[in-house]
Amino acid sequence: MLFRSKGYTAAGGETTITWSDMLDKTCLYVSRGGIDVQNIIISGSPIDEEVKWDSLTGVLTFSRVLGSGEYVRALFQ
Repeated sequence: MLFRSKGYTAAGGETTITWSDMLDKTCLYVSRGGIDVQNIIISGSPIDEEVKWDSLTGVLTFSRVLGSGEYVRALFQ
């Protein structure tokens, strides 16, 4: 099994990150500002501290806005 780690530093104000090189991958883990995201969903809209992963578009959507300099780490398979 090959795992791929991705990182992103937010400019501030965004609610999505697009990783087009992760199309058709499963998102196994996300941390936001060093705090583990508890629930990764694949349909609907994220609420509270959830994120939504869309493997068809490569878009990770957050329930609340990312702050400037906030670091996001994700693990894919």
